Amino acid sequence: KVPHEQFSRLIDIFAKIILLHKSAITGSNPLEHVFSLPWLPSVLKQCDSSMFVSSNLLEAADLLSQCVSILRNITSEFCFLTIQVNHLRIVLESKSLYFSILHAIPDIIPETNTNLLDEDVFEQAVEFRTNLLEFFLRQRMLVQDLEKLLDSTNSMVYSKEIMSFLDIDYKTRAISHLCCTSEDGFILKPSNPCLYIFNNTQIRNMLESLPDLLKSQFFLSQFKQQLSTHLEETNLNKDIGLSTIHSRIFVPTFDYVSKTISDLFSHNILISTINKHFARYMNCTELMRAEIIHIITAIERTSETSYRPILDETMRKVDCYFSLQKSQNIAVRVLEVRDSYGFTGEFTNTEFISSLEKLDCDTAQLKLVTPELLKATDSLKNFNPTHVNIILTLLKCVNLFTWTAGILKKPSDLDDFTDLALNCVDNTAVQINRITCFKTVCTIFSPFIFQLQHIDEVKFLQILQEVYDTIDNRDESADYLLKMSQDCARESEIAFWKEIQLSHTSIGGKTISQLKQIMQYGKFMLTTTMDTHIVEDVLKLCVTSNPLVNTESVYNLDELRDIQSNIVLITPLMHEDKDSSKFLAHLQDIITLANLVLQLHCSGNAFFMDRTLEYTCQNVVSLKEDINFLRTLSHEWSEEILQARKDNYYLNYFTDSQILTIRTGLEGIYKQNDLNRDTIHLLTLIRADLSQVDIEG
Repeated sequence: KVPHEQFSRLIDIFAKIILLHKSAITGSNPLEHVFSLPWLPSVLKQCDSSMFVSSNLLEAADLLSQCVSILRNITSEFCFLTIQVNHLRIVLESKSLYFSILHAIPDIIPETNTNLLDEDVFEQAVEFRTNLLEFFLRQRMLVQDLEKLLDSTNSMVYSKEIMSFLDIDYKTRAISHLCCTSEDGFILKPSNPCLYIFNNTQIRNMLESLPDLLKSQFFLSQFKQQLSTHLEETNLNKDIGLSTIHSRIFVPTFDYVSKTISDLFSHNILISTINKHFARYMNCTELMRAEIIHIITAIERTSETSYRPILDETMRKVDCYFSLQKSQNIAVRVLEVRDSYGFTGEFTNTEFISSLEKLDCDTAQLKLVTPELLKATDSLKNFNPTHVNIILTLLKCVNLFTWTAGILKKPSDLDDFTDLALNCVDNTAVQINRITCFKTVCTIFSPFIFQLQHIDEVKFLQILQEVYDTIDNRDESADYLLKMSQDCARESEIAFWKEIQLSHTSIGGKTISQLKQIMQYGKFMLTTTMDTHIVEDVLKLCVTSNPLVNTESVYNLDELRDIQSNIVLITPLMHEDKDSSKFLAHLQDIITLANLVLQLHCSGNAFFMDRTLEYTCQNVVSLKEDINFLRTLSHEWSEEILQARKDNYYLNYFTDSQILTIRTGLEGIYKQNDLNRDTIHLLTLIRADLSQVDIEG
């Protein structure tokens, strides 16, 4: 009981809440909206439309009356199973809310069903209707599976009976018009001409097996073949009835598949039958196992545990047979590689496997494949297609790899040889790619190239796995890399590399001449300016090629590295020349020093803002000392910068290079120069409205 004034306010609040939902309640799907209002039971329990009328809230009263009318109609339909499927789904999804509504306004329940207010009775009613709906939806799903089965034949046929069932707009049909109860449980509505035929026991059994059979490629291919045979024999049109599908196509297919699996489990299956139906699983017997499980589940409707032991034994024999088939072909190829490269080690197991006579597949059964055969194939059993393609690539690259093995004695020689090649060709993308591909191929197959002597069966398999791992760890695909290898082995490519080898001597002479000039007249220059950003800007080598006329050659860092590569390549021709050793050591030190100078410059050290350091190639004894000094200086300077950032918060707004830009810009003010835009832009990070006048002030 509440005072009249408070009760009036409560009615007003209820009315406003209801009016907020006017458009939805009067819309195209009011039921769904009514069941989305969690507060509705409370409103219905505390007031009715007459209270709104007495308070002159007529529109709210009308809306509330509509809600009650909707709920009364849906309750009647729910009780007498005349409820549409889409409405039933809404009710079942909101059963708790619906139960609360029934208790709030029990008069909407038909007199014959007032026990619906009992929670247990309500739950039983909900469960019955849920099961009824799920039954129909499952039957529809199974019919859809049958349609998928027909579609898997590339639309060779169709069935109007299936289409009629699936074309039913079941969502707007009453659930009682679609299915009902029988002595054996639920059945589709017999009086519905589109549904009654699917109640046939044989048809239902066929439908129940389809979810598993659709996952079997073996069954699908046999079904398509049987259908094709049937069409040829009968010359029928594309429309085919359910009884025909079952008796003339499904049953013969199902019987053949069942017998094949039975023979497989008894190990009486012919090898030719395995080849015909399961050869696709030679490289993945787990998929074959999964397919067999689907078929057995469809046949026996039992769990895998009941037949797992015999399945495991069967798959071991199948795997053994597949391994033998793969190993025979591989063994032949391995012996071809042995003979082509002249390996001198023993290949006893491989020779045994390759000499095995092929099984007579039309008479041999799976039971004849024994574990002893598997032992003989162990060494080659785990080969995958990439292993096989590597062996085929070895056969196609015999000339390339044997020639390369003759001119390169160790893996490090490959880098020197390709560096020499880069100096011998035009600097075009085509030539660079050519050399890069050769280096990649030789790197991948280096275990074969540099270990050709005394390779036996064990060593061969070990090296083969090394090559496989190398390919597997690269970003490129195996197919791409092996195709690249075969392209590099073309006769035109081998001829190109032979020309590179012939140019070795002329490049060596040029490099020796360069080295003498550098060591006699060369001078390393380390220079920093405001435009210095990378180490290439810092380091150069100046060589006075003719002191009498003061002509000078300048080498940048890339050119110095080219000379370095050539020196490494021709070192065997120089008979331990001391100049080459000195230059290589000095160059590495001078690059280290240049990086330290750049680091100090970029971090704002004033001494290295605009500085030039010189080191003659003849006298660089102070290099090591200078490196150590600059390392220490760089560390100390970094500590100072870090401390400055801690002491001055606004420095953390900028990187070291940005601080250097600001510093340079501020120096310009004292030289009567205008600030550059970069400096002003950076300073606005501290104060957005900063101008040049503010800075100068």
